[in-house]
Amino acid sequence: MSEYLTVESRFHGPPDAGNGGYVAGLLARFIGDPAQVTLRRPAPLDRPLEVVRRDSQILLQDGTTLIAEAVPGPTTPSTSRPADSWKASTARRSFSA
Repeated sequence: MSEYLTVESRFHGPPDAGNGGYVAGLLARFIGDPAQVTLRRPAPLDRPLEVVRRDSQILLQDGTTLIAEAVPGPTTPSTSRPADSWKASTARRSFSA
């Protein structure tokens, strides 16, 4: 039995496409916590998109077009440390928009 999800137009990001964070969240629900979602194409709005289960991977497809994929995320906490206040202050001063 196939599963589908629809990204309603009120959750748009770019014109005629779903907001990436919202689409990632919808797909991550099929994995659970933690999940890693990779968006491959903009998600079309207001039409059913197929959710395909493949082992521990979840694919979101529009026909044969891959929209996004989700896999279980890492279960160990990140080992990186936040920058200390001096490094953060220095980086902020050297940043130009």
